[in-house]
Amino acid sequence: MASSIAPAMPLAALAAQARARHDRPHLVQPRAGGTRTYRWADTDAQVRQMAASLRRLGLAPGDRVAILSKNCAEWVLADLAILAAGLVSVPIYPTAGAETIAYVLDHAEVKAIFLGKLDDPATAHGAIPAGIARIALPYPTATAEWAWDDLLGADALDAYPDTAPDELATLVYTSGSTGTPKGVMLSHGNLAFAADTTRAHVAVAGGERLLSHLPLAHIAERSLGEGVSLYAGTTLYFVEALDTFARDLAACRPTRFLTVPRLWAKLQEQILARVPEARLRRMLAVPGLSGAVKRKIKTGLGLDRARFFGTGAAPAPPALLAFFHRLDMPVAQGFGMTETAGVATAFAPGAVDDGDPERLTSVGPPLPGMAARLGADDELELKGPGVFPGYYKAPDLTAESFTADGWFKTGDLARMDDHGHIWVTGRRKELFKTAKAKYVSPVPIEAKLAECTLFENLCVLGAGLPQPEAVATLTDAAAQRPADAVDRLLETVLAAVNDRLEPHERLARLHIVPGPWDMASGLLTPTLKLRRGPIETAYAALLGHGADQSRVIRHHQALRPAA
Repeated sequence: MASSIAPAMPLAALAAQARARHDRPHLVQPRAGGTRTYRWADTDAQVRQMAASLRRLGLAPGDRVAILSKNCAEWVLADLAILAAGLVSVPIYPTAGAETIAYVLDHAEVKAIFLGKLDDPATAHGAIPAGIARIALPYPTATAEWAWDDLLGADALDAYPDTAPDELATLVYTSGSTGTPKGVMLSHGNLAFAADTTRAHVAVAGGERLLSHLPLAHIAERSLGEGVSLYAGTTLYFVEALDTFARDLAACRPTRFLTVPRLWAKLQEQILARVPEARLRRMLAVPGLSGAVKRKIKTGLGLDRARFFGTGAAPAPPALLAFFHRLDMPVAQGFGMTETAGVATAFAPGAVDDGDPERLTSVGPPLPGMAARLGADDELELKGPGVFPGYYKAPDLTAESFTADGWFKTGDLARMDDHGHIWVTGRRKELFKTAKAKYVSPVPIEAKLAECTLFENLCVLGAGLPQPEAVATLTDAAAQRPADAVDRLLETVLAAVNDRLEPHERLARLHIVPGPWDMASGLLTPTLKLRRGPIETAYAALLGHGADQSRVIRHHQALRPAA
């Protein structure tokens, strides 16, 4: 049963949980071979102390305070302390380059910044202008004037401020998959709705365990991890480093596990590296053996205690969803945006357990309290208490993003059934026109190609080309197989996919290129979504040459992607 504690605003939720779950664990941070556990009482005390210190530093209500760090328990404490001091939190991705950091600090008019776990502290140091107070979280980081521990243990707030639902809580800058990052204004009411409604909708109970591993600078992780913990009373575990992910996942043994499609694909790759797919299918077909195999796989992943699996942030290939359903791990898709505080639609637990292929590929119905409709050209439009009030310092852009009757235009193309279930079919901005003046949506084509598990990343391009073409990288396992055999298989895959496409959608060529595609290369966002513009720029020289149809072409020289 879900917790009955559901105060209206996040700070009230924190106060209530601290009273009700005083000595129970809230935040679990692995550190240098050990673990630091913050009880709810510890969270409450440190938030009150840090909030008082922020006020003593001369910060006034409404001032902006940034957080630049990888996920850690102190990230959450800093975020809550900023709100408790009456300030506005401004998260910055820890992978952000100097230009992005400087832009956000300037645009948001940041007065202070928390600095934590970073791969490149020197870049952060050089990007922060003089005059911005620097506070170091308790990890090696960029140079700072103040240390976290030095600001604790003095005065503390007697009580959290009463915050109105429409009071600005945070400025969240989009990850910049296209163009300059936009500052999305989110209120205390937006954050409360996203977290508490999700808690109730998916029936999260007090004492459950969640693993925070996607960037907290992304609003979905912040709402569904930090936020849900406040309303449900869950324990939030963290990952010490990328190479300790498997260890930390096993230590947490989460009861709910949500991650992006790319990481689900990595888990699939890990399973198939141990048990080839043909053998796995045979084992799953044996009644007495099937259950034991599924349990062993879940235990090996650290997911044997999980009873809800979810994904979002990018479309999940249907074949990937079907793979995990066969393992009794039905992965429910959801949909949200920064502008909806990270979540807008979601399936309730059990809704996709029957494995209905059509339902598996849906992102579910709107959350209770949210409304959805299809606007012009089937663009998904949303309305409700989760929708943001506007973009910071951009009134014209805000006006363009809403209809005359107040619905937010998401930019996503969708379809809906009579039950309100939604299928996202692509982004309006992703449509491209070929040289034959035909419009093509790349996402459905990519989903068909992704039924083949040899691909690490896929991107379909074709603006101004006679026919679309695909650029892809291979998984590590595929790269280790004989190239000729892999290419023959890919030729078969390409032909089979083209047989399922309309003539103007058929792929002229499939280009296999060296990797990696990652945040450092500029080809993926922090939530591992494709950055189509930079990908197209990086590989433009490969496209549109020759008249051969249905060809697989390998390129052995790595190109220098455009960031």
